[in-house]
Amino acid sequence: CAQRRHDPGCVVTNNYGSYSGAAQSTTAFRSLLLGNTAANLGIGDGCTLRDCLVVSNVTTGTDSGIAQNLVAINCTFVGNSSTQSACFSGGASTNCIVWDNTPTDISGGTHVAALYKTSSVALTNACIQADNVRFVYDRFPAVSYALRGRSPAINAGVPVFYAEEQPLDFYGNHRIRDNIDIGCAEYWPQFDPTVIKVR
Repeated sequence: CAQRRHDPGCVVTNNYGSYSGAAQSTTAFRSLLLGNTAANLGIGDGCTLRDCLVVSNVTTGTDSGIAQNLVAINCTFVGNSSTQSACFSGGASTNCIVWDNTPTDISGGTHVAALYKTSSVALTNACIQADNVRFVYDRFPAVSYALRGRSPAINAGVPVFYAEEQPLDFYGNHRIRDNIDIGCAEYWPQFDPTVIKVR
């Protein structure tokens, strides 16, 4: 999954590993990690993920979260489950959405500008606890984890280094450098059309 920043990302799906279910000691850009299972060390031991979507992965080991020993920048972790540990039980995240994971979203690690629903530890460093991320979901299935208007993730990220002049998000849209959004998707109004009700 290590590729040039503007290349389409990898799809890593339905893998099983005793240690690290999706990837190990690599860097992934704009990739989808979906439905992988690991007994220990989560889905990406020693990995760096940028602008990735991590969805519906499972860890079954004792005291092993989905993102136990990885670095995530502008990623979205949603709908993952772990037998005994939080989705993020270690590692580090910057500008990440960690949402609706079981048994909880965050229990350890270092987090800056994380948007989360549940945490067993106190979080600071521009982290936001919110009841609703406002994903697009069923309105446009191809971009289910894009942001809708009034999402608390919009313009809430902290500046991060991108080597490219025009960095891209998970969906291939340009990132807005000055007011970067939290998560794998930068908000773009075309995914949030105006709905007019007629009586």
